[in-house]
Amino acid sequence: MHDPRLLRYLVELAQDPMRAVEFRRDPDRMLAAADLSAEQREALRSRDPSRIRAALVERPIDHDLLLLSWLGSISDEPDGTAT
Repeated sequence: MHDPRLLRYLVELAQDPMRAVEFRRDPDRMLAAADLSAEQREALRSRDPSRIRAALVERPIDHDLLLLSWLGSISDEPDGTAT
């Protein structure tokens, strides 16, 4: 599932120059008050664009689960179970 909190936080910083200044001055204080996951906070704290980009992207799909779901959907049985 997609978590929009980091994107929302970055947009808020971009739209409010005073918050952006405060973030540059004291990122730990700003991040402590932010509604972000630990992973998102660490990505911002790192100031590494690749880590921030990775934290923005949805988690990869579990391909095994996708395959099992697909196999169940093409089963001959009406309830999705194969014999």
